Amino acid sequence: AISYASGDSNPADGRCETFDGVFGAIDQYYGRMNLLAWMNMIDYQCGVAIHPANKLTLSADYHRFMLAESKDSWYYGTGNSLRRDKTGSAGRDLGQEIDLTAKYDVPIGKSRLGKTLRKLELMAGYGHFIPGHFIKRTGPAGDADWVFAQVTLSF
Repeated sequence: AISYASGDSNPADGRCETFDGVFGAIDQYYGRMNLLAWMNMIDYQCGVAIHPANKLTLSADYHRFMLAESKDSWYYGTGNSLRRDKTGSAGRDLGQEIDLTAKYDVPIGKSRLGKTLRKLELMAGYGHFIPGHFIKRTGPAGDADWVFAQVTLSF
């Protein structure tokens, strides 16, 4: 899949042409690490999910991030501008992200609270980001790692 949000080809002219999605789409659409907003970006993504056991899902997702316009900013998941090269010479390559997740739907019964527990889901994941040329040419550029765990209860 490809996600695209336009950037501003000439930020100095006073007209903002950067796409701004009214409602943010974060945490799975453009990488689970939330390093990009849906602004001035192209996200080439692919993923696979397998079900090795009943109620268990393992998935892997790959993202290749590029700037849509080299003179516009790299926007963080919050929509704030992180870095910008006004000349455009740093290129458009933001980097790559790999996300791994595991989800298990726990068999349920009656809870101790006296209510019927409809759903109990355990989920954990890991993400790794490798910075591209744009990031390396505009500031600190170390790899980033991210881990999460969550429990979802539905009554």
